[in-house]
Amino acid sequence: MADTWLEPSTVTAVLGSVASDLPAGDLDGIVPGVRGWVEDKRKDLLVGDGGDPEVFTFTPTPQVVLGAAFLVWRTYDRRRSPVGIVGASEDGYAGIVRDDPDIARFLGIGAAGRFVFGGHNPTTEAVV
Repeated sequence: MADTWLEPSTVTAVLGSVASDLPAGDLDGIVPGVRGWVEDKRKDLLVGDGGDPEVFTFTPTPQVVLGAAFLVWRTYDRRRSPVGIVGASEDGYAGIVRDDPDIARFLGIGAAGRFVFGGHNPTTEAVV
């Protein structure tokens, strides 16, 4: 398989000791899905080959690679809690956050996405 911008080895290199104890192969099913999702959301990072109009290369910024690595890790971590509950104690249930504004900022998507000068802010303006 040809090297791409996001591989399991990229994720473990970016996350360092956090991902070092993962069993080999555990990220193989998650990484291609995250890679495809990010490429679909950030089509502005596709660069044409020049000679062939059908060939494009995804050129992520370091922030996008970091955000994608975080997304892979959170997806891996959340597989243990499909209904959003990671534990219970006498104080109640411990859940996981379903919204990832930090990852959205790294990836440059959503309401926390790229800054647009003169653009509206969907988090503070009402949609009529």
